[in-house]
Amino acid sequence: MRRQSRVPADGGFTMIEVVVALALVTGMMAALGAYFVSSVRASRYQAQIQTAARLAQSGMEAARGLGGPTLLTGRAECGSCTDVGGFDTAGYLSGTVRWDAAAGGIAPAVPLPDVAEPAIVRDVVYHRHFLVGRCWQPAGGGECGPSAGLPVAMVRLVVAVVWDSPDCGSSRCYRAATSLFSADSTDPVFDQ
Repeated sequence: MRRQSRVPADGGFTMIEVVVALALVTGMMAALGAYFVSSVRASRYQAQIQTAARLAQSGMEAARGLGGPTLLTGRAECGSCTDVGGFDTAGYLSGTVRWDAAAGGIAPAVPLPDVAEPAIVRDVVYHRHFLVGRCWQPAGGGECGPSAGLPVAMVRLVVAVVWDSPDCGSSRCYRAATSLFSADSTDPVFDQ
């Protein structure tokens, strides 16, 4: 008579393998899910920064075609203008005489700072502000400052873009573009 070999009983072992495999897959998915969420958030914030930079540059390009003296049209020296410390985080206007007050009866060439230009891009509302200051330089060049006794008059334009985002520390994000223009009306201006 032939002896039958018994197959060892492994009942339940397959169930343990499945549970361990599910635990490993769940752990990996949780880790990848956190990575996915943080990478989507970072890419969204980078897209917002790029949009703000594009809006600031397009405002700067529009103003560049006007020239320095025209940027002062419809504006007067500030007595008590809106505080722009939040917009001008890098201090671009610190060495200038602010020229952001409304001049009576004349429409400004670029909007005054308290009149923001809104733009909505991918459900985010951006506000663009044009800040103008006058400064003067020595004839040989150098830093532009608030002393009107220097011979070369300049106009500093800061185009600031502001938007709300939880990715910024204060929940408000700022980006700016700045440029110096000659205030001399005899300098050529090339229209765009």
